[in-house]
Amino acid sequence: MNKVSVIIADDELLAREGLTSLLSMLPGVCIVGAYADGKQALEGIRALRPDVVILDVEMPELRGDEVLQIMRAEGLSTSKAVLVSATDLRHRYLNCCDDYLLKPLSPQVISDLIGTVAAGRGIAEGRLRCVGDEGGTLMLGESSEDTASEFVRLKTGDHWRKVPHHRINWVEEAGDYVCLHTPYESVVGRHSILGVERQLNPKTFCRINASVIINLTQLQKTSAEGAGELLVFMKSGDRFRVDNAYRRRFQLSAT
Repeated sequence: MNKVSVIIADDELLAREGLTSLLSMLPGVCIVGAYADGKQALEGIRALRPDVVILDVEMPELRGDEVLQIMRAEGLSTSKAVLVSATDLRHRYLNCCDDYLLKPLSPQVISDLIGTVAAGRGIAEGRLRCVGDEGGTLMLGESSEDTASEFVRLKTGDHWRKVPHHRINWVEEAGDYVCLHTPYESVVGRHSILGVERQLNPKTFCRINASVIINLTQLQKTSAEGAGELLVFMKSGDRFRVDNAYRRRFQLSAT
């Protein structure tokens, strides 16, 4: 296998570390740079001329697509120019990248990508891969509205996290912080519940009281208790009270 040099850029530390770990397990791969913003990535690309660049779409300083546009203008060619995102925006970036991969990235997808480069093969014309949790392949022409994986952007400590909507069971506010509860972890960040609510799809998520938003797809049942109190029971086993101020909105959303 020919040696393949790779530069990666993502403002999320966990994403960079995860991709670095996946790439480091592949023989013949040399990670020559890992950057937290687009400007640093561009400087690294100019200096190191890697075979592959893997760039997050949403980054500080320069977005991933902006980096690729500058590369094209400066004649900085690579075997593969790859954009990654938690959101399916391939219809927007079709003309500026060789591959568009949907987070979370699987080991098989990364292995296939590097194998293609090492073998000297280009991406099939008229096709981009967007790989999600199930490892499936989406063909061009499919509706991005049907397949999009939206996310909530939340600052946790010194880093930003992108949590896909479909993973969020419910959201809880606690003072100046919010907690996004998923089946795998609880992500805590400094934000207002209103700010998070504005990032959520109102067709799927509903505020049920001053401090809780639920994912309606994770709703198991409702129950009317004494004095007209309405409770919601989630598939996770959690239960919450629907305040009167939000009751009508919830009932309309849940029907």
